[in-house]
Amino acid sequence: MSTKDEIQIFDSTGDCFVMKVFREELGRQINILFDMGQGQEVVDQLIKSKEPIDGICVTHVDRDHIAGIIRLLENEEFMQSCQLKFIVFNQFNRAFISYEEGNELSRLIKKHDILLIESYRHCYSNINTALASQNISIHFFSKNKREKFHHMHHTSASTKYKIYITFLLPNEKHLEKLMREWDKYNRNCSGRTGEITNKSSIVCLVEFLNDAKSTTVLLTGDGFVSDIGKCFEKLGALKIDCIKLPHHASYISNVGIGQLIAKHGCTQAFYMKNSSITGEKETLQEVATHIPEKPIYCNGKFIIGGD
Repeated sequence: MSTKDEIQIFDSTGDCFVMKVFREELGRQINILFDMGQGQEVVDQLIKSKEPIDGICVTHVDRDHIAGIIRLLENEEFMQSCQLKFIVFNQFNRAFISYEEGNELSRLIKKHDILLIESYRHCYSNINTALASQNISIHFFSKNKREKFHHMHHTSASTKYKIYITFLLPNEKHLEKLMREWDKYNRNCSGRTGEITNKSSIVCLVEFLNDAKSTTVLLTGDGFVSDIGKCFEKLGALKIDCIKLPHHASYISNVGIGQLIAKHGCTQAFYMKNSSITGEKETLQEVATHIPEKPIYCNGKFIIGGD
C-alpha cells in the first residue's frame, strides 16, 4: 500500500485521473476520481483493482468527461465495493443545467443515494459534517471562504488530517449560460455549445499537509486559463505545486498558462492527450520554458511534488 501522494492518469477517451492523498490516521490513501471518458477499459481496471473510490468529481457534462462515470455507477460490482461517499457534480438547476448524460447521471446519483456536492454553493458546513461522520477527512470551501481556510491552515493542529478542496469556478454567469442551454436541450433535444460547457467546468484547489509539508494542486477540467487567473486576484500569491493543463493542453484554453505557472511557482504539470485537439504542442513548449528539466505527465502515475 502506497504512503505517497500521487496522481494516476488513465488512458481514457477523454479526461480520467485519480488523485490519491495518503492519510496517516486512516492508514491508506483517499482516492478521488476526476471524470471518465467513453472507454470500458478504465471501468474494468477500477473494478479489478478493488481500491476504494471515496469520491468522484464530474467537472462538466461533455461526453468525454461523464460517459464513463455513468458506466461505473451502473456497474453493481463497482457500487458494492467502491465505498463511494460523494459525487461533485453541477446537476440541472433551473434557478441558475442536463444534456442526456447529465440527466442520466442525476438519476443514478438519486438511485444510489450518493451525497451530491455542487460547486456553486456558498456554504458546505452540512456536507463537511456528513463527510466527517463517515471518517472522510475532506473539507470543502467556496472561493469566498478560502480566506478563512488560510487562517486555519496556519493555526489549527487538526489541519494536518484534512484535505481541503476550494471551488474556484464556474461562476454564476457561466452556470446561468449552461443552465439555459441545458434547459433548451431538455425541451427540444437540441442545442449544445462546446465553449459554454467547457466554461462551466469545475475548477478547484486541492490542499493538504503530509510530513509537515503543504501541497497545493490546481485542477482545471476543460476551463480557460483566462478565467482561472482572475480567481487568484483575491486569493493572492498562492504557491501552486502541481497544475492540470485544461482541455487537453489546447492552445485556446491555455492562453496565459506560462504567466500563471510563473506567478504561482508551479513545479509540476500534467494533462490528458486528445488527438483531435489543436495547439497542444505550442502549450507544452510554453509550459516547458517555465518548468524546465521536468516531464509534463500525460500517462501513468506520478508523485505529487516529486521529481
